Amino acid sequence: MTRKSAVLVGFLAALGLYPGESLAQLRKHTWEGNLFWGQAAYGSELELDNGGDLGLRAGFNFNEWLGVELSYDQSSSAVERSGSTLFAPGLDALPPGETFDMDVTTYKADLVFNGASGLRRWRGYGVVGLGKIDFENGEDFGITLAPGNTQSTIFDVGGGVRYYVTDLLSLRGDLRVEYALGDSFTNLKPTAGVSVHFGGQPPRDIDEDGVSDVKDRCADTPYGAIVDLYGCPGDSDGDKALDGLDKCPETPAGWPTDESGCPTDGDGDGVPDGGDGCAQTPAGAVVDPGGCPVDSDADGIFDGLDRCEGTPAGAVVDETGCPVDSDRDAVFDGLDRCPDTPRGVVVDGGGCPVDSDADGIFDGLDQCPGSAPGTNVDETGCPRIRPAVGEKLILEGVQFDRASANLAEESYPILEAVLLTMQYYPEWTFEIQGHTDSDGTVEGNQILSEGRARSVRAWFIERGVAPARLTAKGFGEATPLTDNLTDIGKSRNRRVELLRTE
Repeated sequence: MTRKSAVLVGFLAALGLYPGESLAQLRKHTWEGNLFWGQAAYGSELELDNGGDLGLRAGFNFNEWLGVELSYDQSSSAVERSGSTLFAPGLDALPPGETFDMDVTTYKADLVFNGASGLRRWRGYGVVGLGKIDFENGEDFGITLAPGNTQSTIFDVGGGVRYYVTDLLSLRGDLRVEYALGDSFTNLKPTAGVSVHFGGQPPRDIDEDGVSDVKDRCADTPYGAIVDLYGCPGDSDGDKALDGLDKCPETPAGWPTDESGCPTDGDGDGVPDGGDGCAQTPAGAVVDPGGCPVDSDADGIFDGLDRCEGTPAGAVVDETGCPVDSDRDAVFDGLDRCPDTPRGVVVDGGGCPVDSDADGIFDGLDQCPGSAPGTNVDETGCPRIRPAVGEKLILEGVQFDRASANLAEESYPILEAVLLTMQYYPEWTFEIQGHTDSDGTVEGNQILSEGRARSVRAWFIERGVAPARLTAKGFGEATPLTDNLTDIGKSRNRRVELLRTE
């Protein structure tokens, strides 16, 4: 195979373009006019210099696949006198080494075989035909070529490609090889040109997919779908939405899609159903890349729906994700070791009530915090000794040395309980009253009762009670509670009483 033949074979192989949607559908019975220019590379047997080539073609298409074309082109070259040249017999008049101009004119008639529609605007074709080539010398030297050497019949073969700018205008690129019949030379002509198309009818294409009905195997293709050589639509991602109509043409295999070819997201979490590991996520929940809800504080309420993010671990929460505090002690249920604490009670870190003075009344409810240990208090946490104005209390348990005003130590607990009352109610005033039985003289018992009342008053004053709040008064044996006939009666009559005056 010669070098020029190899070039032609490679060029024709390159015309096998992938078929698809095309505007390059040739109409039946159309005409074409083509102006072209290029290069003429003559066989080495001719010893002609390569020259520029200019020509015209006129063609007619019988149908989409077959046409005929007539062409005329002319090129100029130069030839040098040589004993081996084809034209040597006519160059004897020239001195050796001299050159003269040579005009080469070619006439050809070719059959045109149109290839499959190319990528929308491109279409390839091949040609084969016969022609005649004329060699005419210039007149610079007044030389006439030898008879029989001025013409040659040629076999023309080649191919090309068209690019359709519009249905009526195209650009062409051609490569032709001319084999001389009866003479041993081969010419190679690459050219480019512009063509005008007119007349004829376009092939019928009822579904307007760019493939004529004659070869369309899928004649009902939806408008806009991309089709193959046979007019059938493709579905590159296999989602049943045709290429060209698929708004999401790269959907991963197996993912559910909607009618537009885009992945569905049934739970609206931003992760397509095909890649969603949790396809029924509640609306509004924050999800991870796999489509599963996130629960940062592990309270069972998903982020995005959790109104109280950051809930401590172990706390019981409501349906909004906020901690529950049933007893309202500021320690959340689940963390509260005493979940039924009364309202208003001060609690420790575990949610259990605090009783600082250990009087049985919790802090926060204790109206008299700081009660002395052992103090008898009521339900408010205050000492039970709380007389009304004008009310008199017998301070049972207050004892004195025999026939003396000296307080016995066993009297201190009851006096301390009274002291708490005086401290809690600093605006109250009292009268301390002393009483005796009938033993002894009336005068002696009067003096003894007054002394004992003053001793009790002094005991309170020593412990911080303002003197102005206290008065002391003795009544002797004048106001007994019962008769003095028995020791029990006398014991009851020996007493100290507390009268609230304000």
